[in-house]
Amino acid sequence: MSRGLLPDLPAARRPAALRPACGIIACRLDRDVVLFSEPQQRVYQFDATSGSVWFGVTAGETPDRIARRVAAETRCTLDEARDCVLNCLAEWQELGFLSGMPQEPAQPIPGRDQPASILATGPVYQMAGIRIAIAFPDVASRQAWDAIAGHLRHDVTGEPTGVAEAGFAIEPFEGGYRMLGQAGDQPDFADPAAVAVGLKEAVLHAVLERRPDWIALHAAMLSCGSSAVLLAGSSGHGKTTLAAVLNASGMPAIADDVALVSVRPAAISGLPFAFAAKPGSLAVLRTWFPALDRLAEFQRPDGRKVKYIEPVRVCEQASSVCAVIFPRFSALAALQITQLRKVAGLTSLLEEAINASHWLTADGFVALCALLGDAVVIQIDYGDASTAAEWIRMNLAPA
Repeated sequence: MSRGLLPDLPAARRPAALRPACGIIACRLDRDVVLFSEPQQRVYQFDATSGSVWFGVTAGETPDRIARRVAAETRCTLDEARDCVLNCLAEWQELGFLSGMPQEPAQPIPGRDQPASILATGPVYQMAGIRIAIAFPDVASRQAWDAIAGHLRHDVTGEPTGVAEAGFAIEPFEGGYRMLGQAGDQPDFADPAAVAVGLKEAVLHAVLERRPDWIALHAAMLSCGSSAVLLAGSSGHGKTTLAAVLNASGMPAIADDVALVSVRPAAISGLPFAFAAKPGSLAVLRTWFPALDRLAEFQRPDGRKVKYIEPVRVCEQASSVCAVIFPRFSALAALQITQLRKVAGLTSLLEEAINASHWLTADGFVALCALLGDAVVIQIDYGDASTAAEWIRMNLAPA
């Protein structure tokens, strides 16, 4: 009846006032029903019949009424439907999904205390609504960072404003650099390019620590009217190249690699850093970014050489997501569009999602399901980013 559940537990009588336990929530994604257990940090998928039973229970319906509806929906006998309902209830009680009495909400894993502020005298950058001051010891480290985030400078004059919610200081260390931050850690870096990559990760964690209800998704995001298009999936599948082309063709960037979902209030924003263009994408990107060859090249700690392309336009947030796209680049591939089930999109997004506490709440799960609620979820196989971008603009952008 439901994936991951025992199929043949004995039937049991339903206690009075049986209800979902605290931290248990189910959502519909088109025809699929997914249940999230916050205490277990696990997602279950129900079939249509189990989903019907679950929502009957949450609506306060009696087992007999639920059974009659199941019998009508599945065209089985009433006795068969009653057995189905009772088996579902027994399974869910065994797994802790249902309770006859109120329970305390599940408690998240305790996080670290908020770190004390440090004094940073460098320029201030505004990212995801948070002002972060960063001090640099030399021109090289600052230029490497500004290649990624220079367009996000908050101080217009170039002088520090002295007003920031977080701060980092980069200082020389054993022939390289180290970072002093509010978390107390002091990571070290071999060169300016590594400093910039380390700062990008540190900024994300600083944002999440100050917005504990936010969820970070590994995805690029571009504005599409009042909505947004999310380009998701693991690295190496052409996500950044496609995002850069869409940005150059008129869609403002909300995020280059990290999209942020706010649970309360519901909102979608991101970190619109520069696009990291790798050697294999430079040929197609030259068409859209004529100054590409004049940009400095950096070698990241992973050994990859990149050029950082500043977004043509940026946008702070969107009210909704109209499409979640999983790009798959192959040099010889013809353009192919494949519709995916939303539950598959949800599973993929969850695989690389993080928040400050590393603990997904029931409210956070609902927010992610709501993000997918009105969106189409597709896979785009492509060999030419310009052709793929044109299809997205023609088929997903508002008229």
